[in-house]
Amino acid sequence: FLGLRAASLKEFLACIKEVDVHSIKFHQSRGDFRAWLENELHEVELARGIGGLNPHMDGDELRKKIVGLLTETSKS
Repeated sequence: FLGLRAASLKEFLACIKEVDVHSIKFHQSRGDFRAWLENELHEVELARGIGGLNPHMDGDELRKKIVGLLTETSKS
């Protein structure tokens, strides 16, 4: 447990940018990000986008794609 918590998209983006890629891959493989975004923040489209990312891709690439999706969502 890393002690990082997010209660908004802005906080989630900040956490994703700093957390170790192994943690990102772990939570992505379990569907944690998708479930949290959909069930807690009601961000269904974003949840589907992030949930559709392959958890087995390179960790830095996964982080980059998640950051991109979060950034796109915050602009709209």
